[in-house]
Amino acid sequence: MTKSYYEVLGISKNSDKKNIVSAFRKLARKFHPDVNKKNSYNEQKFKEINQAYQVLSDDKSRKDYDEFGDNWIHADQIRSNGINNSFKFDGNLNSDFFSFNDFFNLNNRSRSNSKYQNSHKIEISVTLKELYFGTKRIITIKEKINCAKCDSSKNFQNIKCTLCNGSGKTVKSKNIEFEVPRGLKNEGIIKLRRPDSKVINIMVKQVKEDNFIRKNNDLFTKVNVDYLDAILGGEVVVSTLDKPISLKIPAGTKNSTLFKVKDKGMPSLNSNKLGSLIVEIDVSIPSEISMKEKTILEKLRISKRENDAL
Repeated sequence: MTKSYYEVLGISKNSDKKNIVSAFRKLARKFHPDVNKKNSYNEQKFKEINQAYQVLSDDKSRKDYDEFGDNWIHADQIRSNGINNSFKFDGNLNSDFFSFNDFFNLNNRSRSNSKYQNSHKIEISVTLKELYFGTKRIITIKEKINCAKCDSSKNFQNIKCTLCNGSGKTVKSKNIEFEVPRGLKNEGIIKLRRPDSKVINIMVKQVKEDNFIRKNNDLFTKVNVDYLDAILGGEVVVSTLDKPISLKIPAGTKNSTLFKVKDKGMPSLNSNKLGSLIVEIDVSIPSEISMKEKTILEKLRISKRENDAL
């Protein structure tokens, strides 16, 4: 029995969008083929996870899925034609899977007369780290095809077909894999052009990041520094989107001081150029200290006051 999309992500049917995103990110890190290149199961599993996420993270497709199950892709047709839920989408992610390069090209040119009327907009969510390294996604599109039931039988010449309601057309789903390029900005648009000249505009939205703020190609982060290191100087480990780095803290560093680390920010689109990482110092003052520390600090304060009085 085919798992439901909720079971694929390991969440309940009542889960909100935040839980859906969280579940997807956790599973994506575990099964992403770039992390587990030697295991073909992980690649197939990732496609399955991504398919479930694309459907459940979109309010409309999730509503259609909750109402029609595996037939969610035909929801509009079912509602408009009043057909019952008697045909099944096989749910096989590979059955309609085809090469991205065979059907689409990343082309920013568009025909002026059909720029809007022949376009379709889709939103996907990615992490900041995925925008740093680049990633892949799979979307499902619906295409009208000749009704298989009408075409395969001549008995419908005088009888209205129950599958297409006499329109002669049915809807078929296709899963399309495409690349989210490294360095793409938040709400950047990827254009996929179909052979019929229709354009799919995919808006890439970055999921909120707790540790970094992105401004153009620069990243801003905050790091806690012990008050003694701020006074005496020292080193602190700073996380980046790639790997941690060590940052030297000069003696006498004040709270909210900014340090600029070159080439540790976001990459430029279609370029090897990197922005900077801006590190804000957050001096950490303990709420409690030991008696020994208190005694030493009291002596230091007395000594400082004596020196200031000279």
